[in-house]
Amino acid sequence: MANLVDAMELKLLQLIFNATNWANIADNTATAPVTVWYPSLQTAAVSDTTTTQSVSEAAYTGYLSGSNRTGSAARTSGGWTCATGAGVSTAINAATISYGVATAGTPETETYIVIGPALSGAGTAYLWGQLTNSLVVNIGITPQFAAGALVCEAK
Repeated sequence: MANLVDAMELKLLQLIFNATNWANIADNTATAPVTVWYPSLQTAAVSDTTTTQSVSEAAYTGYLSGSNRTGSAARTSGGWTCATGAGVSTAINAATISYGVATAGTPETETYIVIGPALSGAGTAYLWGQLTNSLVVNIGITPQFAAGALVCEAK
């Protein structure tokens, strides 16, 4: 089986996370390209077979603003930093991604994340991962990923 070379890994991440055109392979000239990624917090395990952003999405009071997801990162170099080093290419959030503060209810534990393009509703899941540490959301807690804390790898 063939493996991707570092340069191709980086080009793929830049296309996905920065909307950077890739000469003779892919461009971003669609009528309405994705401009924002929404990392949705999940309360249960997700996997390669996950199809929607809302499969086991957080439901604490304050997570959504109306019916819209509160955490997001632009599909630009200002939203994600893409780089290659030591045989691993990464896309890392360039700024803090914050979610709504928990305002009511019982504690909820977030364990996974699903990244997709939908501001609300089911949305299509494109990437997923398990959080290094589970996050217990109590009243008054504002979940967030500090700049550099959400790392997507291609290797």
